[in-house]
Amino acid sequence: METAKISEEIGAVRFYPKGPSSCIIELTVSYEVPQILNPVASALKPFLEGLLMRGLERFVTFAESY
Repeated sequence: METAKISEEIGAVRFYPKGPSSCIIELTVSYEVPQILNPVASALKPFLEGLLMRGLERFVTFAESY
């Protein structure tokens, strides 16, 4: 298993062997909403999750074409 630390506060990406030419990727993400944004945090959640999903989809496209 290889681990690439993004940041102690943000998360990690872990790669687990699946076969001779593939792997399973585990992504852990954690973030803290700044106190000033707490009143609108629940409204921001779908936006942030969508942003993360689009980034993951771009990564999948890149990884599959490599």
